[in-house]
Amino acid sequence: MIRFFRENQQLLIRRMVMHTANLKLERVERFWFFWLPLMSAVALLLTVMVWVRVSVAQETAQPTYASAEQATQALYEAVQNDNEQRILQILGGRKELASSGDELEDKTERKQFAAKYQEMHRLVWQDDGSMVLYVGAENWPFPVPLISEKAKWRFDADAARQELFFRRIGENESVAIHTCHALAGAIVNNHRESTSDDEITQYALNLVNAPAVNTRRTPADPFYGYYFRKVSDDSEVADGAVVFVAYPAQYRSSGVMTFVITSDNVVFEKDLGPNTARLAKAISKVTPDLSWQLAE
Repeated sequence: MIRFFRENQQLLIRRMVMHTANLKLERVERFWFFWLPLMSAVALLLTVMVWVRVSVAQETAQPTYASAEQATQALYEAVQNDNEQRILQILGGRKELASSGDELEDKTERKQFAAKYQEMHRLVWQDDGSMVLYVGAENWPFPVPLISEKAKWRFDADAARQELFFRRIGENESVAIHTCHALAGAIVNNHRESTSDDEITQYALNLVNAPAVNTRRTPADPFYGYYFRKVSDDSEVADGAVVFVAYPAQYRSSGVMTFVITSDNVVFEKDLGPNTARLAKAISKVTPDLSWQLAE
C-alpha cells in the first residue's frame, strides 16, 4: 500500500513536472508564434532602411574626376540637358548653386552657360592651387572653383557660396532696373506690341497691359528674383509719380534694393530692410521722397 502510494505520489509529481514543463513550452511557443513574425518584419524594415540610406548617399555623393577638364565637361553636359538633379550632384548638393528658385531664370541662365561654353572655355590656375573655369569670348568666370584632393578633382561648393550670392543679387538688381526702364518705355509707346523678342521688353509689355495690383496682393511670379507691382493706371498718374514698384522676392537672398519707376522714366532705389515685402506693397503713386536715391 505504501509502495503504491509512493508510486502514485511519484507519478503525480512527474505529471506535475511535465505539466509545468508543457506550460512553459506552450508559453515559449506562444511568444515566438506572436512575436517572431513581428521581429522578422522589424529586422527586414531596418535592413531596408539601411539599404535606402546607403543608396541615397551613393546617389547624392558629389562625384570626383580624374581631371578638371572632365569635371567641367560633366557640368556642361548636365546644364545642356537641363538636368537640375545632376547639376546639384556635381556642385556638391548645394541647392543655391544649382537653382535660384526662379524656374524661368534658371532655364535662361543654363542656356546662356551652355552657349558660352560651346563658344569658348578654358581653365585657369589660381594662386591657391585651385582652377577656375572661364566661358565665352568675354571670359566670364564660373563662380564655383575646382580643387584637387588625392589626385581627384571636384567643384568646391563652399568657396562659391558667397561669391555666387553677391553675383546673383547684383544681376537681379541690374535686370530689375532695366525692366523698370522697359516698363516706362512701354507706357510711352501706348502699350503697343513690340516686334522685339527681348525677354525684358516682352515681360514689361505684358505687365503694363495688366491691371494695377492693390496693396494686399503679391504679384503671381517673380521675374529674375523680383516682384513688379503696377501701382496705378496711366490715366491716374501725375508727372514724377510712381508707376511701378520692384522689390525682391526674398530680401537679402534674391535682392536687397527696392526700385520705383516714375512716370518720367526715372528709377529710384532704397533698402527697405527686413520688412521689404510689406513696405513695398504699401507704396502708392506719390513722388519718391529724399530717402530714395537715383539708381545707377
